[in-house]
Amino acid sequence: MTRKIKVHYYAVSPNHPRISFDSVLTQLSALSLSHRERVVGPGAVRLEIVDRHGSDWFMHITAARVSNWPGVAQSGQPSSDLQIGVRADLTENTFAAFDTTTGRLVLQFTQGAVRAGRLFAYFDQVTGRPNSFLYTPVLNSDALKRYANKHAFTEVEAVIDNVTSADIAYFSGSPLTSAVRQSVQAGVERLVVGFKVDARVATQKINKGFVDSLVQKVMSRGSRSDKLVVKGRDAADGPVEAIDLLADVKMEVYDEKAVTLTPGRRYRPDDMRRILFDALRK
Repeated sequence: MTRKIKVHYYAVSPNHPRISFDSVLTQLSALSLSHRERVVGPGAVRLEIVDRHGSDWFMHITAARVSNWPGVAQSGQPSSDLQIGVRADLTENTFAAFDTTTGRLVLQFTQGAVRAGRLFAYFDQVTGRPNSFLYTPVLNSDALKRYANKHAFTEVEAVIDNVTSADIAYFSGSPLTSAVRQSVQAGVERLVVGFKVDARVATQKINKGFVDSLVQKVMSRGSRSDKLVVKGRDAADGPVEAIDLLADVKMEVYDEKAVTLTPGRRYRPDDMRRILFDALRK
């Protein structure tokens, strides 16, 4: 069975008038590799490649995997340890591309790699400003239309899976700030929160700005094991409809056969650049 490469979509817009995503990437591209490393959450995040090609940027992001490494398997023998240098670590890989003309960002990451929320916190460290940019997941056209048409929201259910210390900074200033901080302090791994009004009363509704803020943060976190369901009406006297937003985000899927593997069986950055630049055009 051929493995698939999944590419996720975000629209990037600045929250501060004097900062652009393009200028931040330009700043990073002028730094040495060691100066493109920041500690975010459980460990260091490093921008290994940040190159501009015409109007598009390509990025390769890594984070060290410091424990529970995979073993080496041979036919008829038990698995054995990897043999690498004492000061070396394995890395997990994330690839990204950004179109300066549309403000669209695409990401590809593996299970243990730097995901969207942690990467966005990295850029906040670079700018020195919390929530420097608004990262809005791109929805499929049908889900986007259904969400935009809601006249009144009656319920929001959110599940944040695998909560870590990186989420404290990421959710800062959002409706979940306190809940996330307390979850991390208490050692909670899965946070489930809900907000609702009496849907039987037509005049009851949740503030739209509150819902929009919560939706943007949870969706931008980029975890496929999270959950986000909103319920609302298109009209004051209309029926309540549920929208599973994380099931309706835009995603492109590529065959892993389209990528050449390195001798160490990693994806070649040149091939990932080609795939992500293709995804930007879809």
